Amino acid sequence: MTTSGIRLAAGQFLGDITRSLDAADVLLRETLHAGGQVIPTHTHETPHFCLGVAGACVERIDKRDVECVPGTIEYHPAGTCHASRWERRGGRCFTVSLGARWVSRLADDDRELRPHGGILGDAPRQLMVRLHRELIRAEDSASSALVVEGLTLALIGEARRERSVAVLRGSPPAWLQRAEAYLREHAFDSVRVEDAARVAGVHPVLLSRWFRRVHHVTVGEFVRRLRVDRACHLLASSTKPLSVIALECGFVDHAHFTRTFRALVQLTPSDYRRRARA
Repeated sequence: MTTSGIRLAAGQFLGDITRSLDAADVLLRETLHAGGQVIPTHTHETPHFCLGVAGACVERIDKRDVECVPGTIEYHPAGTCHASRWERRGGRCFTVSLGARWVSRLADDDRELRPHGGILGDAPRQLMVRLHRELIRAEDSASSALVVEGLTLALIGEARRERSVAVLRGSPPAWLQRAEAYLREHAFDSVRVEDAARVAGVHPVLLSRWFRRVHHVTVGEFVRRLRVDRACHLLASSTKPLSVIALECGFVDHAHFTRTFRALVQLTPSDYRRRARA
């Protein structure tokens, strides 16, 4: 088989699958990728959402390059042709593949209501984080099926909403992408709206207005969620003390870390670590 002919069935990925859960005809997978790993050109037979959990890679999708870092979420319609190259540290991805029942349902819908392929915003990202959390802590298969089905419905709905907003308002300006890239790179430092606005070359008020329009959160909320997402990864994959994780993720102190983490995850950092390692 040539590299251009690699076709993957639902739930199959070119990486080491470290966690998996099949519930409500949705296939949840966490994949581990070695440093420098090159994923050859391939397609997936069914649509899937993908969230960067750790590390970074450059993905080649239909002749364009996309940089995927922790927190990047993409939707790949069935048949999307892509390849990727991981940085030397490697990384992890979390994917949500839609089974036959979901595919049939999307096929029956108006084409304009389907999620658009490519990078999605903050609302779908938060639902993917919750689905990833369900994969980590799933204990009761019956309950997991209900939770997964509900979150997947919401995920598709939010992805469709982003498509309708994009159609009505046009694509976000290029400077917004520069600002978002800056925030992702400096989220764990002392970052301000003014700094991101300066990099984008716009007034902070304009940046804040567009950020709410596209991501449905403030710049500060966006940064806090990036910090909590990184904290989730460190809690699940390392034995670092909570105080060290708090500082590495940009929190002022342990108390600030715990307060913010509990508000977004509904668990304390200690409880999250315990469930992630169960």
